Amino acid sequence: MVPEEQSEEGDFQRISEYLRSNSLECLNTTRPARVNALVHGRWHHLQTDKHHVYMFSAFFDERQDNGYYPSLRILAVAEVIKDDIFCQVWFPDVENPVVKKAKVKKNGGGHSLAGVWYEQYYFTCHLDTSYPIPRHVSVVSEPCARARNSVPVYVPIRAPYQHEFGICVPVAFWSVDPYRLVEWVEAHRLLGVTEINVYHVNMTAETLRVLRHFEENDTILRLHELPTVPQYESTRSGNKIGSPISLNDCMYRNTYRYRWVIVVDFDEVIVPRKQTNYSAMVQHILKTEKLTKLPPPALTFRNTYFWTGCEAQRQKPNGSVMLRYLKREAPSRFLYAAKSIVDPRRCISVFNHYCFHRFPMRQKHEEWTIDVSDKVALSHHYREKYNGKKCKDLMKKAETDKTILRFEDRLNRNVRKQMRRLGFIR
Repeated sequence: MVPEEQSEEGDFQRISEYLRSNSLECLNTTRPARVNALVHGRWHHLQTDKHHVYMFSAFFDERQDNGYYPSLRILAVAEVIKDDIFCQVWFPDVENPVVKKAKVKKNGGGHSLAGVWYEQYYFTCHLDTSYPIPRHVSVVSEPCARARNSVPVYVPIRAPYQHEFGICVPVAFWSVDPYRLVEWVEAHRLLGVTEINVYHVNMTAETLRVLRHFEENDTILRLHELPTVPQYESTRSGNKIGSPISLNDCMYRNTYRYRWVIVVDFDEVIVPRKQTNYSAMVQHILKTEKLTKLPPPALTFRNTYFWTGCEAQRQKPNGSVMLRYLKREAPSRFLYAAKSIVDPRRCISVFNHYCFHRFPMRQKHEEWTIDVSDKVALSHHYREKYNGKKCKDLMKKAETDKTILRFEDRLNRNVRKQMRRLGFIR
């Protein structure tokens, strides 16, 4: 049974009885009447002698590859988890929880914050029914413990996708040069991206002004605040600890809104070598790989560095990065600093480079991602320098790449129009 198939009264009563019978093990555990205040207005908190966990969001996952029954996916950061953790699942009109042991998975690298090691996690709690849909979930250290957190369950609406390509940016912080940011947005618009999600923390007022310009005067950008929690200072590690949460919160909220999710930072853009937009590029890849009937879960693009800390090859347009820095390194090896275009219906957890945790493949010989040829596209990575190397050494094997110049006239015109609206130029 799926959520949109509303049950008749008899079915609803039968399911309610089933839920009640499965909640008897915690008969004395009732729905939290009052929960602890959200930490920094956004985080749900669990602190016991076994666990110290911050939960950001929870999702109802009923995707095809999930199996017969759905799951709850909870995005969190926590001190290293060694003991079992449990979900108290709260259904409408049922006063006691259905309790499930959570499956705990790490979701990227950890960080030391104020001398304490934190990991990035997601929790999976498998359900036994598709209907009714739970309203909240509490994360606890013991099955029948009294919960002090209650995370709302977000339900992605199943519908035809609204955007062929949407971007999820890893959590952004501090400052980004205004021209560079505008150029990045407009380059992706030219390539066929119609929506961009930016999760931000500790950003400068000027950078936020540029982002809000696109959010308020355009339809392409959506801003989401991802605040720190008390232990997190405004350090690089403190800001980056939320990166997998930002990417996966974005992916789950847009599971059915986007056909493909693109994961890139502000200094990266996947550039087709021959096609002029992502739609034509993806169709070419699927046709070449003979995958038009069963597209893969992801497409992965080789990284190549353009060193912006060295001398530019062109002097104009003033302020441009993409149109002035044309010397690059050879493409990186497969998966090293790679960028991916991911099918959000076929990935459990995404991180900065590719789909990190995946569903089982649908066919025996199916690949979890396609290593896209560097003759088809490359991920242009505009980076200042690397590991203290000198420019003369970086440029020894660099080659000139003018692929991006195919878009020069339109890109320059669109960037200048936005910079004029923002008041940076006349």
